[in-house]
Order: sequence, then structure tokens, then C-alpha cells
Amino acid sequence: MRTARQIRFALRFIRGLDSRVPKASATTAIPVPRIFVSATSGDLGTVRRAVANGLRGVGALAVEQEYFAPPGRSIRDMLEEKILGCQAVIHIAGTRYGAEDKADPHALAGHTYAEGRRSYSQLEHDLALAHGKRLYVFVCAEDFPFDDCAKEPPELAQC
Repeated sequence: MRTARQIRFALRFIRGLDSRVPKASATTAIPVPRIFVSATSGDLGTVRRAVANGLRGVGALAVEQEYFAPPGRSIRDMLEEKILGCQAVIHIAGTRYGAEDKADPHALAGHTYAEGRRSYSQLEHDLALAHGKRLYVFVCAEDFPFDDCAKEPPELAQC
């Protein structure tokens, strides 16, 4: 079953993280770690939710892009604010480019990644690096059990 393999992937990661999340005692209050979970929604939504649920299970606060709407400012600014408020970013990369800001000049001009074009997931990765956040990157193999989703246009494959 596809979902079972994805969940096993997430649980292996969470088990490793569990040993690093501080445990509160009766006399000390430990701040809850905030961890941003980044992945494209179309093909990795199931595994992103499994990782987020696993993080919650070990006492961390999982922050996901799908749970907040843009509040009248750019999505880049919104993502930057969310990532700045986190101690780490888990970035799960697959084979899809994902969604992008259609108003971005690089997207409008049809640029490639090397020319500055970014999907939201790529932007989340770049923002984590730019702000010195702990960044855990997982690259899924081509045979990973990705969620079923519509094919992307071929020109996005170069991005």
C-alpha cells in the first residue's frame, strides 16, 4: 500500500528526531520546538502530513504551508515570517516542481531555476538556508510511492 510506505518513511525520521527533542520534567518548562514541514502538495501531501503528525506526536509544533492563507501581502513574505518563527525546516523533495507565484517576474518570463525561478517548496528551502535554520533535506527516489496527481507541464521539469 502506497500510504503505508510513506508513513513508514515518516516514522523512521520521527524516531530519529524523538531522541533530539528535549523532554519536559515536573520542574522545568521546555519551549516547544517549531518545525516547518516543506513538500509539494500534489505528490507528497500524504508524507508531509505523516511527518507533521509524527512531529506533533513527539511534542513539536509542525508548521505547514497549507494551514495558513496569505494575509494581503506576498506569499514570499508570509513564508519567510513562518520560517523565521521556526527552529528547523524539514524539506521533502520529489520529482514535481509544484506551485509558484504566478505574479513573480521570473515565472512570468519563463525563467529556469538557475535564472531565479522558484516554486513555493524551493523558496521554503532557500529561505531556510538564507536565515541559517537547521535544514533537513530528504530527496525521494523516483520509485518512491508518490501520491497520484496530475502531470505538470513539461517546461516545469527544467525548473
